Amino acid sequence: MSDANFYQILGVGPSASADEIKSAYRDLVKRYHPDLFPAAEAKAEATNKLRQINEAYAVLGNPKRRHDYDQRFIQKPTGSAPTAATAEHRGASPSRWPGNLRSKTGLIKILKECLQFAEKQVAYALAAAMVVLMAMYANRSVPRLIVTYTLVEKVELSPPKVASPSDEASQGWVTIGQYATVSECAGILKEKIRKDEQEGSRAVLGEPNGTMAITVLITMETAKARENSAANDSALQPQGTESTGMTKRVRNLECRATQRSVRESWLRRALR
Repeated sequence: MSDANFYQILGVGPSASADEIKSAYRDLVKRYHPDLFPAAEAKAEATNKLRQINEAYAVLGNPKRRHDYDQRFIQKPTGSAPTAATAEHRGASPSRWPGNLRSKTGLIKILKECLQFAEKQVAYALAAAMVVLMAMYANRSVPRLIVTYTLVEKVELSPPKVASPSDEASQGWVTIGQYATVSECAGILKEKIRKDEQEGSRAVLGEPNGTMAITVLITMETAKARENSAANDSALQPQGTESTGMTKRVRNLECRATQRSVRESWLRRALR
């Protein structure tokens, strides 16, 4: 129900009779009928005014609704003002004046809304704090030992070549790469064997899972005898002739399991 004063809308007083209210309503309907206003803006204002008039008459034209409306919104005079003792005695009871009642109800409503808003803000703050704590705990790193597979090789030449000290230091096992799984390491090992076989090497696998292999390459080489060669070589071979020699290369390949320490987050470890 609207808070407008229906008596003011119909232009009558609170003590007006039912016939006076009906007569006032008819006069207002005739005055503010939208068809009487050709302009669009005036017609819209008349339509709105007529809506208020119909709303007011729907309440004041019905005895029961008018009685309820008077009890709720219309201030009725009393026979005598309450004494101070009576007012003090009734201090705990709610006020009967409609204006005070509306103001107190609105204040209570505002206080409830503020309380609900504060409760929501506290809940959001607690939820955000929980999310931050969970994220910090989930990202907490812990050490873990993991197994990796290292592919190493060692090349042996026969007869050995004259090498510099740096070459002699590199004749041992040399690391080719580290891999997360044994299958990945074995795959790289097989690829190296395939390349050696294309050059003419013969391969021998030393493990069923292909983590160890040996390739052997034998080549025949010819070289002209030099004038500064050894005396026994020059006596056996005339100068300028060719001699034949054999070179053998042995390549050892192994996938070795090694352990190393890594740090990973608790969440990743839990999901793994």
